[in-house]
Amino acid sequence: MYDSGLILEGGVMRGVYTAGVLDCFINNKIEFSVCYAVSAGACHCCIYLSKQRRRAFDVNVDYLKDKHYASLYSLITTGDFFGAKKIYDDIPNKLNLYDYDEFDKYKGSFKAVVTNAERGKAEYIDIKDMKKDIVYIRTSSSLPVFAKIINIGGKKYLDGGVSAHVPLKKSQSDGHLKNVLILTSDANYRKEPNKFMPLLKIVYNKYPKLLKTYTL
Repeated sequence: MYDSGLILEGGVMRGVYTAGVLDCFINNKIEFSVCYAVSAGACHCCIYLSKQRRRAFDVNVDYLKDKHYASLYSLITTGDFFGAKKIYDDIPNKLNLYDYDEFDKYKGSFKAVVTNAERGKAEYIDIKDMKKDIVYIRTSSSLPVFAKIINIGGKKYLDGGVSAHVPLKKSQSDGHLKNVLILTSDANYRKEPNKFMPLLKIVYNKYPKLLKTYTL
């Protein structure tokens, strides 16, 4: 196991690229002492740590025509474009079984990034029990506008990518001098002002600190 941080950014379906890199790590028995994962990256990290090669790709493509997986139907009927029950219950527990026992063998630390909607700040949640902590994986992947804000213990959370798209600084502040980043954006990508700000201001008008985070 390498004493370094593995950092996985989000990117919705661009995360399939991440899945391929992680499959290579699995094939070569490459492990890291700490994984920091955001949004789709958090979902892929779950599978990487269960060492189920190709499962991430299969889950991403096998259910695309299922309206309960990802669709306007799901958004209208549940408030989530990506169906939470389908993705975080039906698939891992019934359709494409998740290896919880293998995940439990991981000796390192897995931190999923979520955004506290009221504070507009990133929080790093230790994922230790996949069955209990799966709600934080879902939360990390709660795409703004396309997913409901999730209430956990009286706190309101949203997609981790809002506040920490690439949590490199967090890993460095935790003492990791070496870090491996898997990025899904083009090398020439530069963040621009969010063109959906007018819509975001309407949807999240009760969360001024969250809106401020969008402008940073």
